[in-house]
Amino acid sequence: MRNLPWFVFGLLAGSLLLVSACGFPTQTTYGVGNDGGIRTLVIPDDAEVFVDGGSMGAVSQYRGHTFIQVKGGKHVVEIKKTGYLPYREEIFVSGNLTTITVTLKKAD
Repeated sequence: MRNLPWFVFGLLAGSLLLVSACGFPTQTTYGVGNDGGIRTLVIPDDAEVFVDGGSMGAVSQYRGHTFIQVKGGKHVVEIKKTGYLPYREEIFVSGNLTTITVTLKKAD
């Protein structure tokens, strides 16, 4: 029984050493919430892009480093141009960058 305090001290010291060697758990945050973006690679490049029914302008604006910022969740993307069949796609954004690549077909 005389060695019990040394045993407890050794156990505590070993536990502290283990925790300090492994580190304390931390929360990792990727980006800000679930926000994401939509880029477009569309032919013809003067077609208009709509997100959830709202016009965002010409698709040519959203190439390369420029994108449409959207909240996380489900979105409806439409690409329209007079004389062409419209394109429609449902996408799900969750902290990612989605690229819409499409060539519109001429209307008959």
